[in-house]
Amino acid sequence: MKDELETVIEENTNLCLNLDEQSRIIQDRNRQLKRTSSREIYWREKCQKLNYDERIYTEDDMITKHMTIAGLEKQVKDKNKQIKELNERLSELEVENCKLKKTKEAIIFDEESKTYSTDAHLCVYSLLNCNVAFEQIGQVMSAVLNLVNIQPNKLPSVGTIHNWSIERGLISKKQTADLVTKENTTLHSDETSKYGTKWGAFATRDDDGCYTLLGLQEMATKSSDDTLDTFKNILKDIESVSSDGVGNKILFNIKNTMSDRASTEKKFNELLKDYRNSILPEVFNNYDSFCEEEKIAYSKMNNFFCGLHTLVHLAETAQKTLLETEKLHFNNDIPKLNKHFDKPSQPGTIRLIHTSCKAFARRGDAKNGCHSNFLTFLSDTLKKEKMSFPLQPLKGNRFNILFTNAGQIYYFLNHMCEFLDKTPNLNLLLASVLHDLKEDFFVAGCKALGLVSKLITTPFWNVLENNEISISMFNDRLIILADYLKHASSHIEDFICGKMMLYDDVPVKEDKIYKYLLESSEIDKHVIVILSVMLPAFAQLIKNHYKEHLPGGALVNLNLIQTKSVDKHNKFPERVFSYVDHLLSCKPNINTITMESHITFSLNKTSEWLAEHSNAHEIITQSRKEVKNEKIKFKQREENIHAKRLEKQLEDFKKKENMERRRIAKLEKETLDMTFYGL
Repeated sequence: MKDELETVIEENTNLCLNLDEQSRIIQDRNRQLKRTSSREIYWREKCQKLNYDERIYTEDDMITKHMTIAGLEKQVKDKNKQIKELNERLSELEVENCKLKKTKEAIIFDEESKTYSTDAHLCVYSLLNCNVAFEQIGQVMSAVLNLVNIQPNKLPSVGTIHNWSIERGLISKKQTADLVTKENTTLHSDETSKYGTKWGAFATRDDDGCYTLLGLQEMATKSSDDTLDTFKNILKDIESVSSDGVGNKILFNIKNTMSDRASTEKKFNELLKDYRNSILPEVFNNYDSFCEEEKIAYSKMNNFFCGLHTLVHLAETAQKTLLETEKLHFNNDIPKLNKHFDKPSQPGTIRLIHTSCKAFARRGDAKNGCHSNFLTFLSDTLKKEKMSFPLQPLKGNRFNILFTNAGQIYYFLNHMCEFLDKTPNLNLLLASVLHDLKEDFFVAGCKALGLVSKLITTPFWNVLENNEISISMFNDRLIILADYLKHASSHIEDFICGKMMLYDDVPVKEDKIYKYLLESSEIDKHVIVILSVMLPAFAQLIKNHYKEHLPGGALVNLNLIQTKSVDKHNKFPERVFSYVDHLLSCKPNINTITMESHITFSLNKTSEWLAEHSNAHEIITQSRKEVKNEKIKFKQREENIHAKRLEKQLEDFKKKENMERRRIAKLEKETLDMTFYGL
């Protein structure tokens, strides 16, 4: 009974649930019916309205409606575009805002003291060393700081940066004042002319082989007196930024000089020695109590001359001997195709080398040269022999270039002739080269010079560049060179066969050019004639130039301590002048004080010295205060140079007037004599 009751209750419950479900379905259907009825009424009214509109709208009204719709659509597009642009700008501003929140402000300018920080000075010094223009330094600093989200509170102006450039020169002079602790130094000096202006460069070299540029200044003339005055001014400039007596101490520590063999340099060495002796009483308070031997020891200076310039003198000697040999061979009628390329006292071999370099070398003759075309013609040969075209331009290369280029021209002779023979419409330069290449005696001269390059000048240059060979050891090398030239002069056939080596420890580079030079040729008879005149002349040149280094000379028994700082060449001033030439080319309006500051600061590596100095801030501050006086001093020096030049011009004008007056007086006397005595 109980089970049946539960069953009935369960069925009743299910029936109630079904009734509820059916009731919900009925309600949903009623709502759907109501919606359908509402939509039917809506569309019925819509259709009635459309039918009504069709009855009253005309064609013009429809056109107007379409135009209105098109205008509204265009406005919607414009609004959408504007909204897009505003959204993009909003995104940019949000990004910029995030950066600004992260950006830090760098205080490089102190508003109270109106000065820039030490780090700002060092940064600008480094940028100037990298040849960044004054006008671009502020932009470079700002761009670099933006990479690390730093914004400087102020950037230096162009005028400020110009003053800082002069500061570098003052700081470099303070660095140079440290030379008072370096003894037994060597003074390197040289003069040159750049675009009509004379320049003098002075540097010292210490026992460690480190160069220090004392200064670079404009000179009134290249005379020895003006050279000494310029050197004195440089020492005074160094002393003005340091303690008293520093200039004299630097001068006293100079025990050797290194220069070229110009007459003005030799005279300068004499004047320098006299001036150095005159300041010895200021260096030593008890100088008068010294004995004569002590005074002689303190006053002694050794004068050395650049070994690299010997290569230049060898080239000049080769030119003279070639000229005499060609005159004898051609009976004073050296063949030439065009007078335009013929220079007085220039042999045909040298003309061939010069014109070939203009025609075939890179950076040769810009208008008439054929460097690119010849390289294209020669490309397969160069790839096959695994070598590059070695011919170098004469401009920018001074030492040994004549000898090396001669050997290279001899090696590529057949290729050059073939290329020029096949080239139509040769210009005057190429025609002259082809004419000289077909002259056997000129080709023999190139072979002779090439052999000299491989067997003499290149090994000698390697010795000059070898830092392990001291100046005292260099004397032994000169004795070997003198004996070698003397022996080669009497054994020329062995020389041209490569059986004679100059130095046992300096191997000859046995490349393809060297092997080709040693091959026998039909023109060897001419080569022997040329070398029989050239090698004895070389031997005499070495004997004259290095007589003080050879047995019996004044520089044979050298003091190893005093001469440890001596280099075998004077290449450092040449490097300074190449820097001057570069600056004058890329910055033609640069003045002397800025140029000197830039070069001394760069070559002396003053930035590294300053970064390690404990008083860098004080040095920069003091140099900043001295800039104004430095400008005044520079202006006064320019006025003095102008006055000296004017005085020299007046002297030259007066000298010319006197010469002209004497010439006229001589003619008048001869006229009177002819009138009185008759013809």
